[in-house]
Amino acid sequence: MSVVLSDKEFDVISKFYDYADKLYHHADEMQLVTQYKGEKINYLATLRYKQLTKEILDKKQQESKSVRDGHLKKLVK
Repeated sequence: MSVVLSDKEFDVISKFYDYADKLYHHADEMQLVTQYKGEKINYLATLRYKQLTKEILDKKQQESKSVRDGHLKKLVK
């Protein structure tokens, strides 16, 4: 059984499928953009964490060096 469509019906259906295809691709692109933004946020958070960790470690290392130098000065006196 075949269905015969008028030109207007065919045009409406083809526009609908074109629109649905554009929506599908737009949704796919938005998912990629969201994924990219999420990865970028995670990357920036990781960089900040490393920076803060390095600052803390450097500060502790500086403090331990000061304490060590203080002990050495006491021993030398």
